Amino acid sequence: MIRKETDNHVTTITLDRPEKLNAFSGTMREDLLAALRAAAGDPDCRVVVITGAGRAFCAGGDVEYMSGLQKEGNVDAFRKLLDAGRDIVTTIVASPPARDAIWRWLATTASRRRRRSSARPSSASASIPTGAGPGSCPDSSVRAARWSF
Repeated sequence: MIRKETDNHVTTITLDRPEKLNAFSGTMREDLLAALRAAAGDPDCRVVVITGAGRAFCAGGDVEYMSGLQKEGNVDAFRKLLDAGRDIVTTIVASPPARDAIWRWLATTASRRRRRSSARPSSASASIPTGAGPGSCPDSSVRAARWSF
């Protein structure tokens, strides 16, 4: 239900369960996490794209599947689903490209706020200098970055 392909330095990870709008069930979360980690270890990979097959990216968790776990009283399997979901989000957010994008957004927002305000800049805007931050540089939006885990 998860496909991973690398072509021309771009790794595409596809959620492949279009009949259920790519809703996560079974081991899909663990498989997605494994694909992200594999992409991070691939020296040929410079960009990761996560997409969904069919007409939807992802409907979230498969409610029918989770309801079945609840009816069975399978707390361990349900906890595993939640843990894998958390690990996916923290893996993506912790990647250098995501950190750089978040930092640039904060810096740009602060810079706009300073330009619009005739009053003294807020402490948030004064404390986030434009162009600074971990891993950022003037051309960071176009340079290839490897994820580190």
